[in-house]
Amino acid sequence: MKFGGFESDPNKEEKKSVSELLEGGEKDTPRQLKGRYLLTKIVHLLLPKNIPDIYKTEESVDGKQTVDREWISTAPELVRLWETLRSGADEEDKRSTEKLISKEIGAGSRELDLEMSRVGLGFNIDDAPTENYTKKENGDVLYLKTFKSWEVDLLDPSKLEMLFDEEELRDAIEDLSDPETKKECLRLLEEILALAKEEELEMKKTREAEIVESGPYATEIEEILEPFLKEEVLARLNSLTTEEEARSNEERASAMEILTSVMNKLNFLINKTDIADEKYDELYKKYRVLFRAVGMVNRGMVDHDR
Repeated sequence: MKFGGFESDPNKEEKKSVSELLEGGEKDTPRQLKGRYLLTKIVHLLLPKNIPDIYKTEESVDGKQTVDREWISTAPELVRLWETLRSGADEEDKRSTEKLISKEIGAGSRELDLEMSRVGLGFNIDDAPTENYTKKENGDVLYLKTFKSWEVDLLDPSKLEMLFDEEELRDAIEDLSDPETKKECLRLLEEILALAKEEELEMKKTREAEIVESGPYATEIEEILEPFLKEEVLARLNSLTTEEEARSNEERASAMEILTSVMNKLNFLINKTDIADEKYDELYKKYRVLFRAVGMVNRGMVDHDR
């Protein structure tokens, strides 16, 4: 085990390998980095001809995350095409070379996609053929990216979204003929699920620690909205019908600034405080009353019904 890393066997026999720097998007958490190793190892055991073996994942002291994987002997024709693509060719030559690479890899990449989907990884595949697939000298097509086990759910940041179908993955493991390989895959899968549970629990604790009492923030929103929710103000805003009237109205301009501020505060309330759903809905309805009074300019007219 190295700093911030994970490897299958620190005393393993040396194998010919390649080290890849993980780049793009957010960095893996330590558990995600280990989960990436575990899931990629499972998929290699399921599809050994098509998924390079993985030996180690780690994060250096300066924060660089790397993956050590099996070195692949690429078919000579593909090597030549890759060199052409990376030599700084113009756009036309680049497109032509990419087409030749796709043709060289051929139907093998599509068949491999189907196999990866069969084992539960259909939505974990980045299928850019000129970047993520290669072909060995013996004709086997390989997928070169590693597999992330989970990410934060965009709709609910307190939860994780698993990046594989557990049922399909278990079915694929059960279909293995070698009992030792099957046992190892199941062990790795259970370790992934345990790590994900730990990660989600830690996220929940962190989120709870960041939550603050909603009262003062809710009161602030009510006080900001109150002057603009008076009947006479709403009546004046609702009376604006043309774009010219709307653009020149100072009261409407002030109300628009208030709406932007209130929406930011509402987002803070729902994400960072203990506000009850009923109270949030009450405040949001008040926001919508002013929003409709301000209206949206559409084709020269003010729409107050959205």
